[in-house]
Amino acid sequence: MMFTMCTNAPLKTLARGLEALVCLSKEPQGYSSGELAKLLKIDRTASHRILRTLQCCGFAYQEDGKYRLSYRLFVLLMEAQSRLAQLARPVLRELAGETGYTASLALWEGEQVVPVVIERGQAPLVVNSNLGTPVPLHASALGKVMLAFQEEKLGDQILRGLKLERLTENTITSRKRLARELEAVRERGYATDHEEYRVGIRCVAFPILGEKGQAMAAISVSYPATSETILPDFEIKLSQYISKTVKKLGNQFE
Repeated sequence: MMFTMCTNAPLKTLARGLEALVCLSKEPQGYSSGELAKLLKIDRTASHRILRTLQCCGFAYQEDGKYRLSYRLFVLLMEAQSRLAQLARPVLRELAGETGYTASLALWEGEQVVPVVIERGQAPLVVNSNLGTPVPLHASALGKVMLAFQEEKLGDQILRGLKLERLTENTITSRKRLARELEAVRERGYATDHEEYRVGIRCVAFPILGEKGQAMAAISVSYPATSETILPDFEIKLSQYISKTVKKLGNQFE
């Protein structure tokens, strides 16, 4: 398993505990204290103390000599997503009303991007993402913008492991081309999907950035590909609407 260590955290003990949570989240069968010690490059005694602390706090349980992640972390995640969804819903509803198209909010779940709020506008459109269903990182605007604005090592790791499945004639299936596309996304500040995910549907997505400039969420607007909407001016105007919405929602987290 590839793992990125946190080396500059002020509280090393807390950082190790969080790193242990990340490790457990990636291995359903769990880890023994010895196995975790090797992953975190710490001694077995320290590893055992971390795992016992997680167990005592309800974040892990022990079975057959191995520690596994409990459901408490998932409950916290659901509560956080619920709060974010509550904040985002009226803002997305306003965006959908202004543009007439489908507005979505997506979050990272592991190494997947998942829409958690979808508000539909008046324009008839079969939306190119479903609530709770992961979108392809290489073919969707939401996926590309979330991938582009990640910590560099993590982004490179995910990119190397991506299966670049062709979904339409416009889908990017070259790793080098996708890397160039992600660089372009970072330069302009948003991602596009020009019928790369579904034929007849386009999308523009902006990231909601955290303190370190990494995407913690993303907002998109999906719209039908017509003779009017494929023009560059349409995309520029639409991106201005989304940018204002991102700033409005981002201010609520400060």
